[in-house]
Amino acid sequence: MEVTGRRWLLLHADEPGNCPEPSTTPDDYMGGFCAFNFTSGPAAGKFCWDQQPDYSAFRESSFGHGILEVKNETHALWIWHRNQDLYSTAGDMIYIVRQPERCLVESEVP
Repeated sequence: MEVTGRRWLLLHADEPGNCPEPSTTPDDYMGGFCAFNFTSGPAAGKFCWDQQPDYSAFRESSFGHGILEVKNETHALWIWHRNQDLYSTAGDMIYIVRQPERCLVESEVP
């Protein structure tokens, strides 16, 4: 972050030229990373998206909360609930799937 006059200049990873190289940006707190999660679309073969995908053109402005349920070693379910919806219906949900053959988990031996 830089201060220029009275304005703050913030650098964001999703801005062109600011995408970190995953092999040189390890995160000790995250337990590693899988640098090749994006296999299709505008981010194919990249660590960061360089444009907004067509399917995400709608922006929801309502408030709410999200719940992440870890189902097993490879699957997690993200559910978004909007506060104004009746009957506790989900406003959005997506399964996050880890591909074990592409993103290996290294076991630690003490």
